[in-house]
Amino acid sequence: MLKSKKIKTVKICPKCNSKNMSIYMGAVTGMRYKCKNCGYIGVLTIEWEKNFKKLGLDFKKKTEKII
Repeated sequence: MLKSKKIKTVKICPKCNSKNMSIYMGAVTGMRYKCKNCGYIGVLTIEWEKNFKKLGLDFKKKTEKII
């Protein structure tokens, strides 16, 4: 059986692109996150590979293309 390699990710705020997110609530209703920079609270976050800089990727440039 093949073992899947777990990719380390970081949660990013969809409002201000900060990596400073924390769990606000969780349980039966699902996880909610709070941004410590802008105060955003919600279930939607951007999940990005933790080593994106090592891969030569720039998150700010990637999000500018999406938005």
